[in-house]
Amino acid sequence: MRILVAIDSFKGSLTSLDAGRAVARGIQASGHRDDVLIVPVSDGGEGLVEALHAATGGSIVVTPCRDPLGRPVMASWLDARGSAGWDAAIEVAGSSGMGLVSERDRDIMASATWGVGDQVRAALDRKASSILVGAGGSATCDGGAGMLHALGLRLLDARGQKLAPVASSLVHVRRLDASGLDPRLGESRVVVAGDVQNPMVGPEGAARIYGPQKGATASQVEKLEAGLIALSRAMYDSRGIDVAHLRGGGAAGGLAAALVVFCQARIRSGFEVIAEATRLEARVEEADLVITGEGCMDGQTLMGKLPSGVSGIARRRGKPVVAFCGRLEDPGGVLVPAHFDAIRDLVSETGSVQDAVRDAGPVLERVARKSWSHLRALAGG
Repeated sequence: MRILVAIDSFKGSLTSLDAGRAVARGIQASGHRDDVLIVPVSDGGEGLVEALHAATGGSIVVTPCRDPLGRPVMASWLDARGSAGWDAAIEVAGSSGMGLVSERDRDIMASATWGVGDQVRAALDRKASSILVGAGGSATCDGGAGMLHALGLRLLDARGQKLAPVASSLVHVRRLDASGLDPRLGESRVVVAGDVQNPMVGPEGAARIYGPQKGATASQVEKLEAGLIALSRAMYDSRGIDVAHLRGGGAAGGLAAALVVFCQARIRSGFEVIAEATRLEARVEEADLVITGEGCMDGQTLMGKLPSGVSGIARRRGKPVVAFCGRLEDPGGVLVPAHFDAIRDLVSETGSVQDAVRDAGPVLERVARKSWSHLRALAGG
């Protein structure tokens, strides 16, 4: 039996490759000698660089930059030199991700995407003329202000005074001074690989939907929303481009919208980008069973997330598809059996989220081993 494992990272616990290897070990420990192919994948968040490096080659570059709170951190990005249709691939999660800020230190109002700007500048310094930006997994909701500031743009209030490029300042933004913006941005082709379709503002926007997940209180969500509205208006005044309700513009706390305005970026599904680079459809066609998953599977899984994309490919080809996840929230039975033949979660094995996160690798291996006879039967093996 040929098994394809294309499982997303378990944020804060396992990379895509680590998760795939844990599943493979569990299958092998069950006594079966099946052919297992692990394909590292990402939907634009954590693991994008690793997945693309495995699929297309290139070289990993480590760049000093700033984390969401402005502290020094090292972030990896891919110098692809055109091997995959772009010269450089950058992860927002690598410099501005949730995993870089402890729950104790988390402060979304003081956070910004400075590090993304640092990474983009590093890519431009290496003569990158086309840049892929993976816009998932951010800890920020600054509308890309920090990134733009790192690249030379200045935020101004009603009196023309400079503002700090953090989320708490956005509500005061009235004008953007782009005179110092790195001119190389206008000469580069930028693609945003996003994992959400949400706009920058509104009921389904970056602040209201993802702010609480990033630690924002109810009152902070309202301030973030007001700030993103003010920033989107200033962007329109600066460039004549209205991105307030652009589909996908809310990725990475509105950073995607900023890239559209100042880099003429095109927003694409992160899953589609990875699927093309890894030849995922052809590999699904060759498989007898497809295994996917992510850290948490819930109603949002069907909103452009990687497991949903993998499931769609498998379903169209009549292949059984199962998923492994850290935590499962599917009270209405939306995911099984309509989209997956089965789902196995780690919390059911450990009894607590904390234990599932702490011991994700060994637990995932154990769950895969225990589940394998049933899953193999689903595939007719």
